[in-house]
Amino acid sequence: MPDEVIIAVSYDHERGHYIGKHPNLPPVVALSLSGLRQRAASTLPGNAVVVLSLDEGARRERDTRRSGGPRRSFAGTSS
Repeated sequence: MPDEVIIAVSYDHERGHYIGKHPNLPPVVALSLSGLRQRAASTLPGNAVVVLSLDEGARRERDTRRSGGPRRSFAGTSS
């Protein structure tokens, strides 16, 4: 049976990315939750199952993206 690894996830509003932390792993940064899960899984040995535990800010950002809320603008582009 694969081991379950719980990654604590927060969202950095200034930079626009998710940050995953676990005591035994280096911090993982990604633009999406699926990217974060993939990056975290690639640092783990074997077939460990990654479980993301979102804090309030990360949960709010996920819900905004799911509902089709306003997209973040990126520096250097015009809208």
